[in-house]
Amino acid sequence: MFLTYEEYKEYGGGLDETAFKIYGYEAEKRVDAETHGRFETATDKEPVKRCIARLTDIMEKSDVIKNKVTSWNNEGVSKSIKDVSLDEYNAKITNIIRDYLANIVDETDTPLLYLGV
Repeated sequence: MFLTYEEYKEYGGGLDETAFKIYGYEAEKRVDAETHGRFETATDKEPVKRCIARLTDIMEKSDVIKNKVTSWNNEGVSKSIKDVSLDEYNAKITNIIRDYLANIVDETDTPLLYLGV
C-alpha cells in the first residue's frame, strides 16, 4: 500500500491495523481512480498520504451509515448518526480529494486531477 499503517497513525488515524487494511485499500483505490493512476508519481507525496488517511476514516464510518444506524446507547453515552445519501457521501469524498490534491503534480508536472481535456 502507498500509505503505511505507521504513517496513517502519525496522521491521526484511529483504526486498528486490520480495519486500516480494508478501508485504506478502498481509499487508495478511490484516489487512484480520481487521479487516473497518477497518485503514486506525485512530486509531493505527503498530501496524497494525508488524503488517503482522511478518506480511510470516512470510509470506515460510512459502513455504519450504510447500515442505517441512527443512534446507539452504551452505558449512558448516546450518539446519533446522520443519515447521509449516497450522493452526499460521494460529494464529500470528491471534495476531500480535490481539497488535498488540487495543486499537486506528478513527475511530468501534470496536475494529479487533470483529466486531459
